[in-house]
Amino acid sequence: MKTIAITYSKGGVGKTATAVNTAAVLADEGFRVLLVDLDPQGCATANFSVKKDMESFPTAFELLTGDSEPSGAIIHTGIKGLDLIGAEYRLSKINDFLYDPEKCPKEIAQYILKDRLEEVKNNYDFCLLDCLPSDDMIKKNALSAANYVVLPAIADDYALTGLEYLSKELAEVKRTTNPALSVLGVLFTMNENTAVKKAYTDALSNGQNIFPVFQQTIRKCSKIPEALNHQKPVVHYRCTAGRDYVAFTYELLTRLGYDNYSVDKLKQQQLFQPYLAHKGRG
Repeated sequence: MKTIAITYSKGGVGKTATAVNTAAVLADEGFRVLLVDLDPQGCATANFSVKKDMESFPTAFELLTGDSEPSGAIIHTGIKGLDLIGAEYRLSKINDFLYDPEKCPKEIAQYILKDRLEEVKNNYDFCLLDCLPSDDMIKKNALSAANYVVLPAIADDYALTGLEYLSKELAEVKRTTNPALSVLGVLFTMNENTAVKKAYTDALSNGQNIFPVFQQTIRKCSKIPEALNHQKPVVHYRCTAGRDYVAFTYELLTRLGYDNYSVDKLKQQQLFQPYLAHKGRG
């Protein structure tokens, strides 16, 4: 199982949309996928028609406290091949558990999620972790459990500062808890076809050597909040952002060594196979 943390140093950059839609495309392509919502607001969970169950169903909170086995916290999303460990407000109290040495020994506090996911690793090809921007114990658990990191970002004045901050944060993770952690790349989201946005994107793609950058970007699209309201991924809509997320996921697979997804081996009609497969749904 390849575990990918979707994270950045600020909110509002499309982390959850990236986690949800990448997971959906992977599932559409026949991979077995587990999506883990690590945000107490339950933003990833809200993308599926399971949110109403989270108050009584085991969530990431019970997974981390040990009150639920991983298999007991997994819920089916309704998309073939895509399962979810959801989140609900009580996850906001998890730091009280993880920072309390009487409840959770300090030496294992950052490895709880990794240990729990080990129990289901043979059931899935991919696990995607939707992370909070804050540098708390939940995020430390995610980065300790991950093999790879994807960094959604908006190309603006803050982006370079954010990447510099993340480089230090991730260097510390590699030094202390997860030396094998690898950054797959920066994904520019909410992109717009303006001269200013293009200048920022070009500068950040070619003018910094902190992290690699994905060629594919995600265009700003009104269908993303609409998809959330209808509780389904935007890749199952006929829209620009849906097509962009399909193309991005194929680029991600190529970076992970899945040669069948490289651009030169794909015909145009194959590129949007998951998107087309769901065009008649809902």
